[in-house]
Amino acid sequence: MRILLSHLKPSNYLWISSALTCVLSVVLFLIVFQLRDNLSSDSRFINKAGVVRGIIQHVTLNISLDNNIEKTEHLKKVDLALNGLKGERAEWGQRDLLDEFDRSLKQLEEDWALLKQALLQQHSSQEAKKLLGLKAELCWKEANKLVLEAEAFSEKKASRLQIMLDSVLWLIVITALLSIWMTWYFVRHRLERESVVDELTGIANRRGYDQAIKDEISRASRYSSPLSILVCDIDFFKKVNDQHGHSVGDSVLTSLAKLLIRNIRKTDQVFRFGGEEFVILCPQINESGALSLAESIRKAVVLHPFITGDPLSVSIGVAQYKPEQSEAEFFESADKALYHAKKSGRNRSIRASQLSENVPSD
Repeated sequence: MRILLSHLKPSNYLWISSALTCVLSVVLFLIVFQLRDNLSSDSRFINKAGVVRGIIQHVTLNISLDNNIEKTEHLKKVDLALNGLKGERAEWGQRDLLDEFDRSLKQLEEDWALLKQALLQQHSSQEAKKLLGLKAELCWKEANKLVLEAEAFSEKKASRLQIMLDSVLWLIVITALLSIWMTWYFVRHRLERESVVDELTGIANRRGYDQAIKDEISRASRYSSPLSILVCDIDFFKKVNDQHGHSVGDSVLTSLAKLLIRNIRKTDQVFRFGGEEFVILCPQINESGALSLAESIRKAVVLHPFITGDPLSVSIGVAQYKPEQSEAEFFESADKALYHAKKSGRNRSIRASQLSENVPSD
C-alpha cells in the first residue's frame, strides 16, 4: 500500500477517497430506493393474495346460497382476484424465492376449478353440501397458504436487501476511515518531503544532508567501504545577484542543481547546503575518484550556457571519510579544501589530503 501511495500524485489522494465515497453513496441510494420500491410492490402482492383468500372465505361461508345470480357474482370475483394475483406474479419474473408460492398458486387454481364446477351444480342433499363445504375449506387453506408464502417471500427479500444495505454502510465507514488515513498519510508525507527538500531547486536541503550523512557514514563503517564528499560553491555568485537580480540568481541555482544531478552517479546524492553552496555525497569512491568526479563537474559548469550569458565557474573541495572522524570533521575537511580552492584562484578542485596543516584563515 505504501509503495502504491508513493506513486500517486498528491492531488489524487483526496480525489480517490472522494470518488469512492460518492460511488458508495450512489449505491446506498439505489439500495434504499429499491428497498422502498420492493416494500410497495410486496404490499400490493400480499394484498392481492389476501383478496383471493378473503373472497374464497366469503364463498365458503355462503356455500349454502341457492341464488344462482348471487353465486355467479361471487365466482366472478374469485376469478378476477386470481387473475389479478397471476398478473402481479408475472411482473416478478423468475425468482428462486417464489418456487413454493408458484406451486401453491397452481394448486389453488386446480382446487378452485373443481370447487367452481361443483358450485355451479345444484346440491339439495345435506351430504352434498357438506362435501362442497370441505372442498371450499380446502380451497381457502390453499389461498391462506399463498398469503403466507407471499409474506415469507417479502421477508426474505427484505432480509437480502438489509444485508446489502448493512454491507454498503460498512463500506462507507471503511472508505471514510481510509480517506482519513490517506489524508493523514499525504499530509505527513508532504510535510516530511518539504522538511528535507529545498523549495527553490527541488533537491535535498541541509536537513536532508544531516539525515543522509548519518546513514552513509554508518554504511561505510559497517562495510569498511570508502565514502567521499564534494563541497561545491559558485564563484563570484554575489555579482550575479548584484548585476542581474535575485530572480536570475535563483535561476542559476536551479540550473546548477540540475547540472549536478546529470553529472553524478546514480548512487551519489546532491544537497543544497545553503546559499550558493552544494554538497555531494559519494559512497563507494575514494578521494582520487571523487576528485575526478569533481573535475568533470567543474568543466561541465564552465561549458554550461547559464541564463546570465556570462561563463560561470565553481570551486570544489574534496575529502574522503576517515574512521576516526565525526560527521562535522568529515565535512570540515572538505570545506577547508574548498576554502583553499577559493584562495588559490577559484575554478578548481582541491583534495583535503593536499592541504598542509597550516591552512590560511579568513
